[in-house]
Amino acid sequence: MMITNLCPPSRTGIDSMINLDDFLRLIELLETKGINYALVDGVAMMAIAPNARATDDYDFIGQRSDFENISELSKISSDKNFGRYRHNTTIVDTLFTENPVFAYAIDNYQANCTINGKTISSLSPSGIALLKLYALPSLYLQDQRIRVATYEQDLEVLFIVDPVIDEDTLLKFLSKHLVEFQIAELKHTCTDIRRKLSRKRF
Repeated sequence: MMITNLCPPSRTGIDSMINLDDFLRLIELLETKGINYALVDGVAMMAIAPNARATDDYDFIGQRSDFENISELSKISSDKNFGRYRHNTTIVDTLFTENPVFAYAIDNYQANCTINGKTISSLSPSGIALLKLYALPSLYLQDQRIRVATYEQDLEVLFIVDPVIDEDTLLKFLSKHLVEFQIAELKHTCTDIRRKLSRKRF
């Protein structure tokens, strides 16, 4: 039996999604200034699993004062947890380590990824999964179904890339920062994803 590939060809490579030269200049800027950062979310997902994600902005974890003092970034908005900046024509979103969950993520799950041959500070799949789980209850509450679907798909990809991610450990930590019913809902989400991945289709 012949199986025909009916999927259109995909655009592979991070450089098809973002301005790679601009991104690498920003990374060089952060490193030159000695800023402790970790790449997260869309670009990090593309580095871990090409074709799994599309994005046109950059996301980092870092200390608020570090990012606030980068003259090359134009501030759009910020609060105690998040900052949004512009680097040339690209949006840069930052999770501030003043939030204990974000601080825990960079302290315990910092890792490296390689983009265009350059080693860049990032989070491990477990660290990125922690952030996705932390964000989901707020998205559920706001009924942001498209973003919920995106984050749950990210979790599925992370569970594929790193099957030994221990979501029970992640949820145990998050139980200090989320309420009981939110943790219960996140457990259901993880169970549903694991069940889906275990199902054989052919």
